[in-house]
Amino acid sequence: MFNKISAKQLKYAVSAFIMASSLLTSHLYFFTENESWLSVLLGFVASFIMIGIYSALSKRYPGKNLIDITTAVFGRVLGTGISLFYVFYFLSLSYLNTRNLGDFIKGSVLLNTPMTIILVFFVLICAMAVRKGPVVMSRYGLL
Repeated sequence: MFNKISAKQLKYAVSAFIMASSLLTSHLYFFTENESWLSVLLGFVASFIMIGIYSALSKRYPGKNLIDITTAVFGRVLGTGISLFYVFYFLSLSYLNTRNLGDFIKGSVLLNTPMTIILVFFVLICAMAVRKGPVVMSRYGLL
C-alpha cells in the first residue's frame, strides 16, 4: 500500500507538471499570443516519444543504465563521448531549471531572501525526494 501511487496522486502530479510547463513557456506569450498552448502540447508529445525510446532500450538491454547502453551500442570511444553529452545535458538542464525556480521564488514569494538560501533548500528538498522515492514525493506534492 505504501509503495504505490494512488490515481489521485498521479493525477495531481501530472497536472502540476503541465502547469509548471506552462509557467516555463509563459515568456513566449509575447510572440505566440494565444497559441502558447502549442509549445506545451508539443513538449508533451516529444516527451512521450522519448519515454517510448528509452523504454524500448531498457527492455532490449535489461539491467543496464543509459551510459552502459550507449557503450554497448556505439562502442567504447563513441559511446563514452555520447555518454559525456548525456551527463553535460543533465547537468546544464539541472542548473537552468534550478536557477529558473530560484528566480521565480525570489521574484514572487521571497523577495528579500538571498538566492543562495533558496537554491540550497530547493536542492536539499529534491535530494530528499529522490532518496525517499516518487511515492513520498507525490504524497507531499500538494504541500
